[in-house]
Amino acid sequence: MPNSKKQVLDVKAYPRASSFYALDNCDLAYRLSKASGEEPPTIYSDRGSDVHQVISGQARNVDKLDSDVIDLAKELSRQRSLMLEKWMGESTAPIKEYLERRLWLRQGLIPVYSGQPDNWVLQEARVFLSDYKSGWHPIDHYVATNAQIRAYVPLIDEELDHRMEEVTAAIHKPGKKSPPALFGRVEIDEARSWALDVVARAKDATRQKPNPGPWCTYCSGKVLCPAWQDRLVNLGELVSSPIADLPDLVLRDLAPKLEMASTVIDKLSNRLYERVKARPDFFKDWRFDSGDERRVINSVSKAFEALVDKDGSLSTEAFLKACRANVTELEAAVRQAKGLSVSGAREWMLKVLEGVLEKKRNKDKLVYDPGRNGK
Repeated sequence: MPNSKKQVLDVKAYPRASSFYALDNCDLAYRLSKASGEEPPTIYSDRGSDVHQVISGQARNVDKLDSDVIDLAKELSRQRSLMLEKWMGESTAPIKEYLERRLWLRQGLIPVYSGQPDNWVLQEARVFLSDYKSGWHPIDHYVATNAQIRAYVPLIDEELDHRMEEVTAAIHKPGKKSPPALFGRVEIDEARSWALDVVARAKDATRQKPNPGPWCTYCSGKVLCPAWQDRLVNLGELVSSPIADLPDLVLRDLAPKLEMASTVIDKLSNRLYERVKARPDFFKDWRFDSGDERRVINSVSKAFEALVDKDGSLSTEAFLKACRANVTELEAAVRQAKGLSVSGAREWMLKVLEGVLEKKRNKDKLVYDPGRNGK
């Protein structure tokens, strides 16, 4: 049991504000998440982490990041600056800024849950809270009802010894924005009571009913969820029939589960790999074969010299056609070599490679947006 606020706590042993959307909507989310462990990173979560690190100034090797990540970080920072300036108005009172600081809510000395707000600013007895989202349309994107934001408010209030009079919270994201939410003293106290109730319900072992919904997206415990297991069994029965024969009604109901099935399969495969390696005596029907060898050219310039300059087997055009150029990496190299900004390097590339550099649009991305018809 902790004996002071300075004691380092195991964050994973307690609920976190980032999971409150799932915890508030499903009785089993917390216990299943603890049993299943952390959700494996995805390209989307990695991109979001990169954006957050750039904004906070903690990103390493910024030059190697995709230019879109840097541009998005700048845009979200710009949104925050404009909103913060409006929030401050003509006040000249000093402000204090906090970046990604781990906060705890306690009952006495007993920790209840924690959270790590992206950014919050304190001015006298009021706070401006910012939350960055890298996706165009997060499921829980309305600030006034966002469970993560609402869970952050009592954490900040606890950190400031309940001296706050108000919190203005905002979500900064691409695409359509939702208005900020204002928590007065009454709303702050209500948020604390709500958060304590969420944690109590999440830990209540007598509550056994799962509740599938959009919050499952943010729940790592879904891979162990009995409701999702039933759906996956039904999914297997459906896809055993010819795909072309599935009626549109069945396909429509099946579609949101496809990504879930992929996530479950990936996680189970990773778990199997780890357990077979750790307990080969138990998994006697499994073995590890050596991975296939890959041939990798570690120096393009030397390969060019050998195949074009010396041997003459290939023309320069044929060699370069076989070596596909990565525009993002070339742009990053130009930016570093010439000391240009992201936008400056992009303009320079377009000018110098006019007629060579063309824009092609990828295949349209299919997005599941259950809240679209309710707008």
